Amino acid sequence: MLTTLIYRSHIRDDEPVKKIEEMVSIANRRNMQSDVTGILLFNGSHFFQLLE
Repeated sequence: MLTTLIYRSHIRDDEPVKKIEEMVSIANRRNMQSDVTGILLFNGSHFFQLLE
């Protein structure tokens, strides 16, 4: 069964870019291990993500 999750979130104003890069790296690794696919978009203040 395929499940799709779509969400948008707002980043904290004081979040350092390095922390975001680390978060994305960890999430990519975990998603690959769990066979989760999707896309992550970031416009500087908001994330939009679709996961399957």
